[in-house]
Amino acid sequence: MNSPKREDLESGAVAWYWDYLKWYADYDDVAFIENLLRNLDYNDYFFIRVGESDDDTEIQGGFWDNPFGMCLARGIAFD
Repeated sequence: MNSPKREDLESGAVAWYWDYLKWYADYDDVAFIENLLRNLDYNDYFFIRVGESDDDTEIQGGFWDNPFGMCLARGIAFD
C-alpha cells in the first residue's frame, strides 16, 4: 500500500495503514486511537494489529464487509 490512507467514495469508508509502528498503550497517539475505537459502534470499524511475534495479533470491530477486503491473512511460504 503506497499511501497510509485509502478511501471508498461510494460507501464513505476510510482505511488507515501504518507499518513499523510501536504499539504501546502509554504512547499518547496509541491511547488516542484506542480511546477512539472504544467510543465507536462495533459495526462501524474494523481494526487489525499485527505485532512482531506470531501470537501478537489483535482484531476488533465488526465492519467485516468492508470495501477494501481488509482481513488478517496467514499462510505458509517456501523459498
